[in-house]
Amino acid sequence: MEGIDNIQPEFQEAFAHADQLIADYLGQRLQAAYLGGSVAVGEAWPGASDFDCFIFISDTLTPNDIQWRAQIEAILAGRFSAVSAFHLNVYPLQRLETEAFWRFILRYNALRLRGDDVLAHLADRGHLTPEPTCAFARSRHAFVSQCVEAACRGESPPSLESKLDDPLLWTRKLVRNFIVIEGAFLLMVAGRFRSFRQGEVLLGLQCSFPQWSDLYVLSRAILQDPYAAGVLPEQFIRDAHPFLQWMVEVLRDSEGTAPKRSRRA
Repeated sequence: MEGIDNIQPEFQEAFAHADQLIADYLGQRLQAAYLGGSVAVGEAWPGASDFDCFIFISDTLTPNDIQWRAQIEAILAGRFSAVSAFHLNVYPLQRLETEAFWRFILRYNALRLRGDDVLAHLADRGHLTPEPTCAFARSRHAFVSQCVEAACRGESPPSLESKLDDPLLWTRKLVRNFIVIEGAFLLMVAGRFRSFRQGEVLLGLQCSFPQWSDLYVLSRAILQDPYAAGVLPEQFIRDAHPFLQWMVEVLRDSEGTAPKRSRRA
C-alpha cells in the first residue's frame, strides 16, 4: 500500500480499512485511487479532517455502486471518529478527460494509493494537467469570491462541507481552506508556489506578502492546536476579512506579475 507512512497514526487504521474495502469491491474495475487533503500529507486533526478519496473506474457508475458508496461511508463514519467525514468519490476514468481542475488537484494536492498513473496516460492522449500558473489561479476568482462572501456571512463556503459542530475545529477548517489552500493559489500569482503543505504555504506567504504577518502567526497557532488557540470562527473571519478581500482583488486583477503591497486600511 503506497503512502501510508505519510499518514498520522490516528488516521492509519481508517485509511487501511477504507482502502481494503475499495479494492475488494471494485476489483479489476479500479483504475486508480487517490487520497487528497490534509490526511494525505500528515497535517490532519482528529475530528476536523475529512477522508477525501478520489476513485476512478474503467466503466460507468451503476446504482449498486452509488448504494455501496453511501453504505461504506456511513459504516466508516460510525467506526472511525477521528475522521470528520468520509467521501469516497467514484467516477468513470473518462470523466478526468474533461475535468482539468481535478487533474490539477490529483497532481499537486493528492497522493496516489493504487492503480496506474492515469494523469500520464491522459497526457499521452492530449489531456494535459494544468500548471500552477498565475493564469490558472486567476481562473478561480469567481469561485473564491463566492467562498469569501459566504464565510463572511457566517455560512459554510461552497469549498467546504457543512459546518462542524465544534466551533474551534471549524475555525481550523476555515484556516486550512482560506489561508493554506487559497494561500497556495495566491502564491501561484506571485510565481512562488511550491506545494499545498501548510508549512511551505505559510513560509511562502510570509516571504511574499509580509504585510499580513499577524494573520499568518494566528493561522499557524490555530493549525498547531485549535483548542490552545481558542479562536472562534467569527473572530477568525473578522481578523482575516481584510486579507480575504485583498486576495480576491489580487486574483481578479493579476496579469502574471507579483501583486503590489496590500490596500489594507
